[in-house]
Amino acid sequence: MSMAAPSAWAARITSLSPSELMEQALEAFLEERFEDAATYFQKALEMDPRNETAKQGIKSAERQLKLKVERERAQERPALKSAQEAIRRGDWVDAHDRLRSVLRRVPNHPDASKLSESVRKRAEALHEKARPNTSDWFFSKGVLAYLDGDWYKAAQVWEQVYAFDPDKIFLVAKIDKAKRRLEEQQREERIGFYKTLGWENIKKRDFEGSIQAWQELLKILPNNAEALEGLRQAQDGAIRDSERRRAEDVQNLTEKAMNAYVEQEYAESVKLWKKVQELDPGSTLPGEYLQRIQLRGRGSSGYSYGSSYSSGSSSPSSGYQRALGFAKEEKYNEAIEHLERYISRNPGDNVAKDSLQDIRNKQKVQAEKLYKDGLVAYSQGNVSEAIKVWQSVLRVDPDYQKARQALIKALAENKKQ
Repeated sequence: MSMAAPSAWAARITSLSPSELMEQALEAFLEERFEDAATYFQKALEMDPRNETAKQGIKSAERQLKLKVERERAQERPALKSAQEAIRRGDWVDAHDRLRSVLRRVPNHPDASKLSESVRKRAEALHEKARPNTSDWFFSKGVLAYLDGDWYKAAQVWEQVYAFDPDKIFLVAKIDKAKRRLEEQQREERIGFYKTLGWENIKKRDFEGSIQAWQELLKILPNNAEALEGLRQAQDGAIRDSERRRAEDVQNLTEKAMNAYVEQEYAESVKLWKKVQELDPGSTLPGEYLQRIQLRGRGSSGYSYGSSYSSGSSSPSSGYQRALGFAKEEKYNEAIEHLERYISRNPGDNVAKDSLQDIRNKQKVQAEKLYKDGLVAYSQGNVSEAIKVWQSVLRVDPDYQKARQALIKALAENKKQ
């Protein structure tokens, strides 16, 4: 099946390089824009006939598009038939609900859109024909409010009609339906609010606030893939943030303990070193200084402070060295956190600033490469592999939005399978 580029963007794709075309194709495939994906793959293949990924991509996109169209037609046929029956009965509310469900699943379904417009025109005509302020006039006014999505107004108007004309028993069901729609709308608004709050708090590093938002969302949607992924990222962020704060506390206490030692305020130094031990049990430095203080108390000359400080693990440059170590291990997120803390205390260190920029660049390059690898795996039908790759992207760069969104989509698909 051959795909032609829509005229609106046909000129634009000719200016893209093969790698840019492939990236656009893979993004379109992920978003289930299979016709666009096939067009991008085709153009990339024209520019590079040996591009095997593009060849496979065209086949995958065309196959998925065909399956999508067939699936949509088969799935929506009963709903459209039911909507047409409701139209024949003159039940505009029921017809609207059925067509609304179709258009939520398939936003541009031509038959559903056409029928929806017809329902609206017929309801408007009914309202115009009714004598103002009569029962039929108020009823049709409620119908129009319902079609506009104003569930509260629809229920309110119909309740007034029913109060004056109790024989219209059919209104009880419609009033109940409007109230349910209002509850669903409020529920969707809460879901959207908690999703936005969860991601925004992660960006602001308010991990506790994010965790609370995701937990509230999970009360509404217990197994929601996006909520579970957001909660995982917020909890990971909270752990990293806690470790960062603990490292800063250890650094501050270590500096104070050393200063107290230099000033020969040994009682204060002992107290501070014990706090360092509590926060960082694996550090050997507190034990060494506590031993020196004990020896000094016995009249020993002890060791010189200067030599110890210059070689100790908690020297001012230790954060910088630790950052370089993380960068060497390609743990860029940890490296950036350590360098940012170091630079905040040493704002004049231009070498450290250059290192920070270099590490950020390497983080970006690695994250983008992994993200594209995930797109390739996804386009070839290997969803499980794509999930693994995109999870690794977020370990490299927790703020990579496209990888996060792709991972949520893939997790949801994998769960259905």
